[in-house]
Amino acid sequence: MRSVDRNRYNMPFGGITVVLGGDFRQILPVINCGSRGDVVSTCITNSPLWLNSQIMVLFRNMRLNQGQNAEEVDSLKSFAEWVLQIGNGQVVPPQDELLLYEEDDIVIPRAFCDPEIKNSVENMIQWTYPEFLLN
Repeated sequence: MRSVDRNRYNMPFGGITVVLGGDFRQILPVINCGSRGDVVSTCITNSPLWLNSQIMVLFRNMRLNQGQNAEEVDSLKSFAEWVLQIGNGQVVPPQDELLLYEEDDIVIPRAFCDPEIKNSVENMIQWTYPEFLLN
């Protein structure tokens, strides 16, 4: 980085502004055979670089704007709230099913599942990305 600005060689990224994006609660690093603690300790929020970061937050969920009618918007809002609950560690298996799951298991509510997909990877990709093959 000294070739960019010799006065900034001791700064992260040589003093260059770097923009990172994403929801760190949803997009975690993959640690082969790692425990939950291994994954958390590998996150960028535990990096020395994090101390030099400026955090900017989006307050409007743009995905909710994609609903075509009130029912679809409500469904998207419900899903977004559920994803936030997962990130906050607030999702637990239903009380009547506690013995069926491990402590860290996340049970997907039936309302968010499409039984027509029939667990085929190809069908799930087609349902999720209907124009995938066109690109």
